[in-house]
Amino acid sequence: MYDNVDFKLRKDKVGGVDFLRETPLYFDVTGEHYFENGKAVSGSLNGYKITVTENGVNIRDGSLCKYHLGDNFQTLGRSDTQRAIEKLSDTLHLPINEATVTRLDIAQNFIVKHPLSVYLNHLGELRHGKRSICADSSLYYYLNKGVLIFYDKVKEQKAKGQPIPEIYTGRHTLRYEQRYRKRLPVALGVEQVTGAMLYDEAFYINVVNRWKESYKAIKKI
Repeated sequence: MYDNVDFKLRKDKVGGVDFLRETPLYFDVTGEHYFENGKAVSGSLNGYKITVTENGVNIRDGSLCKYHLGDNFQTLGRSDTQRAIEKLSDTLHLPINEATVTRLDIAQNFIVKHPLSVYLNHLGELRHGKRSICADSSLYYYLNKGVLIFYDKVKEQKAKGQPIPEIYTGRHTLRYEQRYRKRLPVALGVEQVTGAMLYDEAFYINVVNRWKESYKAIKKI
């Protein structure tokens, strides 16, 4: 169910790590930036953007699913999520399981019988949410605690020039996502959200149930 996941790891979580000296050895460095209060090194790792300062590392704008499985038509369950975080930890030589999660997308594909517009036209208003149809026919619901999105996954992948898995070729594929991008603990009713929590059973059930209930709360027309 997981797709995009961003992480932030600070030096108070990791003892004895010289982030600026060590961490850039393990990803593709594309730039160095100097500020009055220090230096930042930026780069990429298999679709992720990485920024390192003396205080820690930000890992953002990437799909944990694509990083681990090679594409994000699939999504990550608990076991795959644990393996993906272990892989990222081994690659960067950092305990990503202890990192703070700063973005979390819950998603699933549905192969449907009719064109997606048939289904999206039956999704009405959502209490406390702003309904918006974008130019590419995607449907968004903007909420204080995140965003709900319904869109054509095959169309999106074609636009990016990405290959389409055989199971989805020539089929109507509806993607439903719930994205959390700020104040995740408040949105999810927990004290904190860390990498390790993503594969904790109780937490996983919690976020999947919220994903389901958010859909049910949309008025059907």
